[in-house]
Order: sequence, then structure tokens, then C-alpha cells
Amino acid sequence: MSSGISPISAARQGLRLDLKKSLEDRLQGQLGGQFKSNPRAFEKILNEAGKIDLGNLDPKNLKDLEKLQQASEGLEAIFIKDILGRMRRSGFGEKPSPMEEQIKDWMDSTMAETASQSPAGMGLAKTIFLDSAQRVVNQAASGLPQATKENHV
Repeated sequence: MSSGISPISAARQGLRLDLKKSLEDRLQGQLGGQFKSNPRAFEKILNEAGKIDLGNLDPKNLKDLEKLQQASEGLEAIFIKDILGRMRRSGFGEKPSPMEEQIKDWMDSTMAETASQSPAGMGLAKTIFLDSAQRVVNQAASGLPQATKENHV
């Protein structure tokens, strides 16, 4: 896979609707649990009906979630591409020419990227995103400083 943002990723802006809804549902479930002791913790991101609405997050936090989504999808795409490549190499038949190998590698990359950005993908990106995004939103809602690279060095 090439470095940088692919044309497929660049054309898409914002969070995938399935990821946004799943994260809102997961966070909504927290409201009845660990946040009973501090009901105002999520006040900033609740809508008028008392439901979590990620649209109420600070734009910086939304941008962080978008970057996290891209990273999660990128990791899943690498995993899928590796699986496709291994399946292709285990096949029988004639050894492909270098040009055929290049075309098949490009095709595997495109298929892997498309699958990773689809709600019907393997689910690896969704799992990674939800686990990490939940922490980002919890920190944003509670007013705690976000963990940065500088904090971990």
C-alpha cells in the first residue's frame, strides 16, 4: 500500500455513519453505569432528548475521531491485503509475470482498502475504532487533557 491518503480515503469526509452510531450507542450505555456518580460528565455532548450526539463534540475532538477512523481502517486494509496476497501466493499454476504481479498487488490493495472502509468489512477497523474512540470521547466529555505524543515521551 502506498504512503499517504489514498484517493478513496481523500474523497470521504467525516465519520462513517455506522461507526458514529455504534459509538453513540456504546457511550449511551455508559450513562446509566459508571457516570451515575457524575451525571454532568457528558452534559456537553447530550442533545435535547438526553441522548449522546457526537455532533456536539468540539471540532478538534471530531477531527481526532476522523483520524482514528482512518488509522483503524488503514490497519484493517493492511491485514486484508496481507491475507489476499498470501492466498494468491498459495495458489497453483504458472508464476505470473512481474507486470501481472504488480497489477494483482494493486488490485489487492484497492480491494483491501474498499473492504476496510465498508460497514460490511471484517470488523477489525470498527473494533479498534470503538475501543479507542470511547476513550477519546470520555476524556473530551470529562474535560481531561487528551493524551498526546509529547505526554508519552
